[in-house]
Amino acid sequence: MSFIEAFKNFFKREKSIMKSFVFVVLNLLSVLVLLSALVIYTSLFKIMPWYEPCGMQFLAIFMVFDPAFLIIGISLLVLDRFFHISRLNKWLPFIAIIGISLPVFLDGSISITTILFGTSIGIVLCVLTIATTIRSLVFGSSGKSGAEESRNEKK
Repeated sequence: MSFIEAFKNFFKREKSIMKSFVFVVLNLLSVLVLLSALVIYTSLFKIMPWYEPCGMQFLAIFMVFDPAFLIIGISLLVLDRFFHISRLNKWLPFIAIIGISLPVFLDGSISITTILFGTSIGIVLCVLTIATTIRSLVFGSSGKSGAEESRNEKK
């Protein structure tokens, strides 16, 4: 292998690492936004340290969290052109917009049912985001682990 080929291979790996890094950062932001939405949903419980009885904090879901999920979702769709991302992982931010906003939108009185429904949706979305991120990083596009792919490339 010549020096030029080694140099090209090095930059191919660097680009792949950068795409993986951006992918992980976008998914971490998604988890942080989901956790922040969970704080909003649980803020009406008196046992929580962030208790706020007025209910105006639910406007933050529409003003802050929905645009954040929209930006994360569009970024994941753009990144999918260069880095394999599972279908579920690409669409989770858009599902989160609907899942987090719908309970507040449908029930203007913010009942205990709305709070529990929104909280459970947020927890499920957090777990799914973490699981699909790990799966995409470990298995990549072929469904095989990185070690299996490297063995197949050497053959």
